[in-house]
Amino acid sequence: MTVRARALAVLAAAALAGCGLGGPERRPNVVLITVDTLRADHLSPYGAAATRTPHAERLAAEGTLFENAAAPMPTTRPSHATLFTGRHPRQHGVTDNHLMLPDEELTLAEVFREAGYRTGAFLGVSFLGHSSGIAQGFEQVGASPGRPPASKVVERAVRWLRRLEPDDRFFLWVHVFDPHMDYAPPPMFLPPPAAGGPDLEAVGWPRLRRLALRNDGALDEATLDRVRQLYAGEVDAVDAALGMLLLELDERKLAEETVTVLTADHGECLEGGYFFRHGDCLRDGAVRVPLIVRYPGRVRAGVRAAAPVEHMDVAPTLLALAGLEAPASFAGRRLFGRRGAVAVEDGEGPEGYSLVQLHVSAERLAGNRPAIWRGIESVGGVPMLPPPAGVEHLALRGGRWKYIARSAGGEELYDLAADPEETRDLAAEEPRRVRELRAELRRRTEAMPLRVLDPGELSPELRRELEGLGYL
Repeated sequence: MTVRARALAVLAAAALAGCGLGGPERRPNVVLITVDTLRADHLSPYGAAATRTPHAERLAAEGTLFENAAAPMPTTRPSHATLFTGRHPRQHGVTDNHLMLPDEELTLAEVFREAGYRTGAFLGVSFLGHSSGIAQGFEQVGASPGRPPASKVVERAVRWLRRLEPDDRFFLWVHVFDPHMDYAPPPMFLPPPAAGGPDLEAVGWPRLRRLALRNDGALDEATLDRVRQLYAGEVDAVDAALGMLLLELDERKLAEETVTVLTADHGECLEGGYFFRHGDCLRDGAVRVPLIVRYPGRVRAGVRAAAPVEHMDVAPTLLALAGLEAPASFAGRRLFGRRGAVAVEDGEGPEGYSLVQLHVSAERLAGNRPAIWRGIESVGGVPMLPPPAGVEHLALRGGRWKYIARSAGGEELYDLAADPEETRDLAAEEPRRVRELRAELRRRTEAMPLRVLDPGELSPELRRELEGLGYL
């Protein structure tokens, strides 16, 4: 019997014995909603004013909102692989969108399925499906090429729910892609243009390049504002689709017995020289993500938790809430105690920092990413920064401090409480803190050596999809 098979057998036995936080009573359903490229600060429960997200507000009012959740890597496949394995990309090895999660990695869906759950995944992009390895453990995966809107993805998920038997326990993953570039909100969510501003209804990199080339490589402030409006419109559309899913749970009287989680794989940088990008940006726009957990009667409602948490914590937390043991390979923490209170501390000690990193081949960055925005020299008067080709960037993000280090030399330090836009580098003013965080980063990376996977050959289908999305 393989290590993987033995692990599943042990977990199945534990499930039958009814061990874990949930005890022997009827286990909850679990719904995990991941929104691609969603900035936390574009949801109204996180303080957004430019978006209308009442359904996210409802989840926050009925559950616990984590104010300082971080993605391990601002890239889609790596972050989702971490959500489903409870392991950092340095451990599971998926450090870019063209890499596949190895078969030996145990996933959240596999554990739920072994415990008798029905498992379904409905995805906004097909490269998260079977070709990713992340979907192993799902009995049904709904993923088609292209970018179906969130409403269509949710409709497919709802149809699957309606086919289940009344006694079925289910684990449902819904992923939507709408806030990812291109920004093209549906007509009913299209914000009116500002007076005198550009009347753009959709933008992608080709159109932005054309606009910049007409103005000596510059996109003006009015264009930047309009692009931000279009992004906000996409977020509004996602929230409306989320409302469809919540309504289905309400009408079937499932909300009270369902753990519902809303998060994102990463955000989007809309400032700081990394405009409309995420894969090469360690600013909070890209690495801070929303995380809201609702489980009526078991997770405290209306709580805002300031403690730094991360994607690694989601899988063990969901299993704990379902009364299931987490596999030994899951490295994250349980975020809730036995009475539904947040169990992690709000502090700046070593455990209070999340390890975030960029790790993309120099060849791909140098040869492909600049070509996407070639011709755009500045946005809103701020120079466009080049991608960090050939340099590994890492960061430690805490509730207050963020430390960024580059393998080629150079360090940055930001006080997120006083400077949330990360405009003032304090590395020279805080040498002691820099030394402490440098040592902590070295300790983390030495304890977690980078796993390098053989990328193999890209299939023609995956190559076309990644090219269409601007990743190749």
